[in-house]
Amino acid sequence: MSGVKLGKHQGYHRYTIGQRQGLGVAWSKPLYVLDILPNEKRIIVGEKEYLQNLDLRADQVHWISGNLKTDALRCQVKIRYAAEAIPATLVVEGQNTVRVQFEKPVFAVTPGQTVVFYLGDEVLGGGRILNHNR
Repeated sequence: MSGVKLGKHQGYHRYTIGQRQGLGVAWSKPLYVLDILPNEKRIIVGEKEYLQNLDLRADQVHWISGNLKTDALRCQVKIRYAAEAIPATLVVEGQNTVRVQFEKPVFAVTPGQTVVFYLGDEVLGGGRILNHNR
């Protein structure tokens, strides 16, 4: 399926990572939005298994208590408002940038959305999702 043009979309701004409904494409298995390339005006679709992410990078990180006191921290993260907290390790990459390494693959990490860091019930901070690795 790699590189095959499956159809035309109605504007990349109408789609989100992980979206399944409204793609207007028939395939032997359900297809999901895997990536959005606004500069190329392209939507990349594929099967659900390709939406599993092992980590993400976040920038514009804000720490509630000022700064993280370590270079790496085991905590929980949320990448969606109503989602369960996910066990992960935060690795500081720069003053306002972190890498979040998930203990298990996570479905449909979406660049541009917010990630929030928790230690139990305490909110440590959060940032904007830049990208992810599959």
